[in-house]
Amino acid sequence: MRQRTTLLVAVLAGACLPACSHGQDGADRQLSTAAAGWKKRRDVNRTLEYQLTGKWAVYPPSDGSPFGPPGKAKGPVVWRTDRTLLIDWETGKYRRETKNQTSEGFDAADQVYNGKVIQGRGRELLPSGELKPGSEKRFGIGQGSLAHAAFPVEEWPVFLAGGVVPSKVSDEYYPGHTKFSPELDLWRASGFERIEGRDCTVFRTYPTGHGKRSYEVAIDLQRDAAIVRMTGLTDQRARFLNLSIRWKQSEFGWQPSSWRYEVFRQGALASYYEFTVTAIRSPPVSSQAFELVPDEHEVIVKNTYSERGDGTVEKEELFQEEHGSLVPVEVVHGEIRRKRTWWAYVPPGLGLVLACGLAVRFHSRRRFKVAG
Repeated sequence: MRQRTTLLVAVLAGACLPACSHGQDGADRQLSTAAAGWKKRRDVNRTLEYQLTGKWAVYPPSDGSPFGPPGKAKGPVVWRTDRTLLIDWETGKYRRETKNQTSEGFDAADQVYNGKVIQGRGRELLPSGELKPGSEKRFGIGQGSLAHAAFPVEEWPVFLAGGVVPSKVSDEYYPGHTKFSPELDLWRASGFERIEGRDCTVFRTYPTGHGKRSYEVAIDLQRDAAIVRMTGLTDQRARFLNLSIRWKQSEFGWQPSSWRYEVFRQGALASYYEFTVTAIRSPPVSSQAFELVPDEHEVIVKNTYSERGDGTVEKEELFQEEHGSLVPVEVVHGEIRRKRTWWAYVPPGLGLVLACGLAVRFHSRRRFKVAG
């Protein structure tokens, strides 16, 4: 009896091995297909501009604490938000133009990232779109390590459309780090899911970092590995984000047509963004498209960030635009005054030295004549 049982187990194990091997081969092929689709997207080095319109909704915390559970009794507070995103995949340069609704009009901002420097200008607008009287335009420059200036998740579909896919939660997009290849050894097949009538392959990334967080990603392999859902999970299977994307065929291949990005706190929906892509185009651009020029007499704050990459400001400087040059200034009793650097004292100092030299020479010649 024992002999028959042993023989039966051996037969079943032998039959299972080819099936398991076949399943693993299938998963590897699916992952290879996804990687090929992402590479195809990355290899297209062109400039794309996305025009978006949407809304931002926030559920205020029920207990008044910013880290408390989101309240649902009164519903979310909703603001309209419009954005124009321009990315040059060949150089990695990025430009964002935003217009967010406020109680008094709109808060608008332009930001450009060229990999080494961030430039930004903010301004307050009336509902008509005109500059709000009495408001101050704000111009800022950031340099140094820009690893802390990660692009927000609600803009990730632009990067996913470019075939740049994170393999772990610590993979972020920031100036100088907008294009990288996936680490396929951190991916594993997790099954299948039917989303909006289409079969999608589901993968999981390897859990890393605090809380062993990972991504669960549903991919439509028939649409150049378009990511239709990306969910962030903790080791307790609790969600901390969910990104759902719809795709459409365009002259630039499969591109996102709309998406919804959800943020969860303590297991409940805390906020979400919804965007619709109103236009996609590939405009001719020059380096000036990724530069902001200060207006005459505009005040500029320039921050130099620590190389640790944590956003610590090591040096803050204040300038004012004057005839194409940045002149150091300082604020004294609420008034902007030109800052006197040591260069400013060079001309008067040279003049004083010259005057003293001439005076000494004059007195010497005078004494010589009197003695003669």
